[in-house]
Amino acid sequence: MPCSGDAQGGVVAAGQVVGLIDDIPTCADLIERMVAECRAQLRTASRWAAA
Repeated sequence: MPCSGDAQGGVVAAGQVVGLIDDIPTCADLIERMVAECRAQLRTASRWAAA
């Protein structure tokens, strides 16, 4: 059964992107990282808009 969760009894599809995973952060760490990256991008966009 494909949705049973039994990884040993079925096929687990994983693409090339699996090689790009460096860590598995907690949800809180992931959100903090995303917010920090967003703020950095917004600062950059704000400077471009002001130019």
